[in-house]
Amino acid sequence: MFTASAASPAVAQLMKNLASALQATRHTPVPVDDIRPLTAQDPAGAGLAASAFPLVLGGWIAAVVLMALVQGRSRRLAGGFALSIVGSFTFVAIEKFWFGTVAGNYFLISAGVALGIAATTWTILGLRSVFGNPGLVAGAVIIVLIGNPLSGLTTAPELLPAPWGTAGQYLPPGASASLLRITAFFHGHGGLHPALVLTAWMAAGLALYLLGEGTGQRRSRQPAPMTATEGDRAVVAEA
Repeated sequence: MFTASAASPAVAQLMKNLASALQATRHTPVPVDDIRPLTAQDPAGAGLAASAFPLVLGGWIAAVVLMALVQGRSRRLAGGFALSIVGSFTFVAIEKFWFGTVAGNYFLISAGVALGIAATTWTILGLRSVFGNPGLVAGAVIIVLIGNPLSGLTTAPELLPAPWGTAGQYLPPGASASLLRITAFFHGHGGLHPALVLTAWMAAGLALYLLGEGTGQRRSRQPAPMTATEGDRAVVAEA
């Protein structure tokens, strides 16, 4: 029996249990070969599972920092991408060189994580820019309350109740989790789908952000309407 614990330790354990059951019933050895194991420093995948929430919070924190400290559309645009890149390199460096959780190419993994952080960042910024504080709440619900539990990083999307496991792969946390596993252990093979999902979220968030910023600038340029008293004063001054 062939397993791949790097794809999902939970599924690999289920397959091992099945092999033990077959061996007991058939009275013949059933060897188990883990063709894609996790790293020696993290054989159970605990560190990878624990990275789910920080991966989600990376984009959220970047969006909050930009809203609180950076003014101007161009500065926020540059800051959003800069924070995504810096955050991804930092996150992957900790996971790879400190904890030893991932084993793939450092730059390939960082590129996938940067795309995930950017997708979350611009989703939050876009919703906040167009809808205000209700948009910020909606972003928290989509990304944290719904997306994070449905990401499947701690187990596997296939083990979640249908159709929620599949639906979770179309949200930023789920796509980010899948892309992290794919780049960390499978050399990027099969990463097109999650990469396209994250790109779509990032593009939609950017479009909402630019729309909201453009609307806000147009409103700020419009002169404030005169009150009745101000209008009377203007008429008297002209007379």
